[in-house]
Amino acid sequence: MTPSIFLRVIDGRLILWNYARHEQFEIDLYHLQRLLHLSAGGPLTEGLVDSALPASGCIHDTDPEAWGWDCLSRIFHVGTQIGLRPDEALPDEDAYRGYIEYCASIADKIPEFKIEKPGAVISLPQAELGSLGEMPLWTALRDRQTCRAFESKVLPLEEVAIALRATFGAVHGDCRHDLEAIGLMPVGFRRTSPSGGSLHPSEAYLVAMRVDGLTPGIYHYRSHKHELSAVRGDFESSTLGKLLCAQTFANDLSYGIFVTSRFDRMWWKYPHSRVEHRMGEAIAVE
Repeated sequence: MTPSIFLRVIDGRLILWNYARHEQFEIDLYHLQRLLHLSAGGPLTEGLVDSALPASGCIHDTDPEAWGWDCLSRIFHVGTQIGLRPDEALPDEDAYRGYIEYCASIADKIPEFKIEKPGAVISLPQAELGSLGEMPLWTALRDRQTCRAFESKVLPLEEVAIALRATFGAVHGDCRHDLEAIGLMPVGFRRTSPSGGSLHPSEAYLVAMRVDGLTPGIYHYRSHKHELSAVRGDFESSTLGKLLCAQTFANDLSYGIFVTSRFDRMWWKYPHSRVEHRMGEAIAVE
């Protein structure tokens, strides 16, 4: 049986999904029984069901593409491809006008970009970004290294504020005035890192364990206001290593910044799996 199919039950119906061909078929229990029989090596007959199964691309002896990971990763890989046929040329027309028209058609469906989690609000010190100094890009890239040894030191809140502001803070405050200047409707805000469509679906959460002036706990960083909201208190540092699949070295962190994604910001504008954002990225800071 073709490796690129799976079964789903949707509203009481049994759906066979060929994700490599982006095709779905509703089947009944007899179809399912025949699939099970054929997948076990049973012979095809001249019946209507057995004639329909090969035509749907569901019966192949070998995987059309060798794959070294599990089936979930392959579904993601196939689902995020552009999907051109072998004989299909890449488009070369200017799609900018169509893009502008499309954006205008969904302007009334813009999701919330200025996320403010409920909880006690903690004002952060003004981030003195000048204290970071200047370093050539190549030097920064060359000297970057991963650290897994931490000293459990108590760090000042000012250092935390600088790290959050420099990586996740809004560059132009809470509005894209640079877009307004050229006659475009601003959506969201700009950070120091790029994001497709300027959507910035990533939300930063601070896990503070040894920060002077902060009760140990989990905080949401309000990028547009440069402030924190308390999500959960009484966070034990020994819990972090367990949550990170037994990476116990994390228990000695002073704080960590963990990034989650809001998919509603992505599929509002790009309703396709190719815009799937990376998940689970974590930035750990001693």
